[in-house]
Amino acid sequence: MRFRIELSAEAERDFAVIFDQLFEIYLGFGETVESALDHCEERIRDIRQEADLLPSLRQLTIDRAIYWFGVKKAKQRICVLAIIVGRHNQVRHTPSRLLAP
Repeated sequence: MRFRIELSAEAERDFAVIFDQLFEIYLGFGETVESALDHCEERIRDIRQEADLLPSLRQLTIDRAIYWFGVKKAKQRICVLAIIVGRHNQVRHTPSRLLAP
């Protein structure tokens, strides 16, 4: 049985936060704005491609990106609820965020 990956709106917003953080980091390393943007786009694309999640897991770390997700067996879908990379402050707040209505 093959599951379809489904990203929540919150997970999509996480990509925007990750992009912004990476952009600042790459600029801090001395990259040009154009190079930093290219580097960020490449990294986000890599993270999205690495989201081939196993249905039995609820949290998975791939290349320092933590994926929180739920499985909808009846619909054969995996719903990615949050994505956190690196030192993101929300790592310790993610479980409570996922339980909020």
